[in-house]
Amino acid sequence: AWADLCCGADNCALATFYNFDAGGTIEAVVNLETAVTVAFWQNPLARPAGSSLIAAKVLDIAAADAEVQALLGDIRAEEQVMVPMSGWLVDDACRDQWCVDLTYHDPAGSGRIVHVFVNVEQERVARIFYTRGRANQPTSAIPPMQRYAYTDDCKEQDGWSVCWEMTAHDGILFRDATYNGNLVFASAKISQVEAWYPSWPGGYRDEIGFNASVPPFGGTQITDLADGFEVRQLFTEFTHWPNCICCYRYEQVMQFFADGSFSPQFVSHGPGCDDLSIYRPFWRIDMDIDGPEGDHVAVWQDGEWREAETEFELYPVVDDVAPDGTKLGTFDGDTLYTWQMARTDPLGLDEARLFVLQKKEEEGDGPIATGPGDTFQPPRQWLDGEPISGQDIVVWFVPLLKTKKSNPLWCMPDPEPGINQCTAVLRIAPATELRQPTVTEIEEARAT
Repeated sequence: AWADLCCGADNCALATFYNFDAGGTIEAVVNLETAVTVAFWQNPLARPAGSSLIAAKVLDIAAADAEVQALLGDIRAEEQVMVPMSGWLVDDACRDQWCVDLTYHDPAGSGRIVHVFVNVEQERVARIFYTRGRANQPTSAIPPMQRYAYTDDCKEQDGWSVCWEMTAHDGILFRDATYNGNLVFASAKISQVEAWYPSWPGGYRDEIGFNASVPPFGGTQITDLADGFEVRQLFTEFTHWPNCICCYRYEQVMQFFADGSFSPQFVSHGPGCDDLSIYRPFWRIDMDIDGPEGDHVAVWQDGEWREAETEFELYPVVDDVAPDGTKLGTFDGDTLYTWQMARTDPLGLDEARLFVLQKKEEEGDGPIATGPGDTFQPPRQWLDGEPISGQDIVVWFVPLLKTKKSNPLWCMPDPEPGINQCTAVLRIAPATELRQPTVTEIEEARAT
């Protein structure tokens, strides 16, 4: 985003500070070669990610708490289960204020995890609670030790030309994607992965990237498909998965097909910190059909296609779709792409949220700092009724991956018991028209 300010040739860094007086973050991009601040802004709704950088302050607060001392002793000498995680509790001040969760093994040997939630703003322990233990899984699919690795690259195949690069905490940034020489999207990335646990009630805001809570492992995999190719990257904290608790193990996937369609995907391998959970990856896709300007959006609603004039949030996404399964159409002139979320949940619990906004550089073009949990911020705070018809648009796709305490325990029964990943698949495909189906076709689709 700051290549024109010498951050393409020089080494630059993003610095994030928390504003303890007013809340939110103060962020700056610094050219490390010249020691010059090249960009600066404030984000009143953002919360910094949990990291080793905040660990000392959080440990000092927790170590001074009498209940923590009685349960865990000197926590500075105890090994943490995970890196400090930025989190929230919906029935506490941690709903809106910046809180960080520390995790430890139960000293009683129960196998459970002890969570120490620290309110960084109030400098006190907000809550101590346990989450379930999990027996080791008898599985042959445990991967070997993996090395920290990823590859930035470009590829031309099947009419597509696309480049990608790893970001600090927005996953892989796919950029400048063209099909047969025509621009399709300027960028696509994942700003965060929200993990929601009803039993707490609360959760985490995970980030994926080379300087994130869940870093890349194993290298970027480029695979030829029968009718296209795939770019896949694993992100994980753990090298002994699945025999771990609070395991965060994700895959970011992008597939490109010879017919001009592409498919952003996300895989959550789990298991997380509790049996019942909802995982929410935040895809941000900057559509630039035949160039930035002149985009239009149509939505299938109440049995017909309707063009949207202003920014909007869409929920539910899969309950009311056209007979062919599509929900959204984005087009510029005669070039049209339809959007369809695949049904992957074994119990039929597929759902997502869609946000369509007019593109503004300060609204997610650069590194994205996440807001309070369970608020869908960003991008919800940027919905302000701006026109999108004939504009440059951005689509946010947030699938809701719901885990179950059932059989299958996680999401899917493959590849074998105990390894049951949740998968979200979006297909964005070229089409010739947004056809209005007949009444009979609509009735038949609703009956299925």
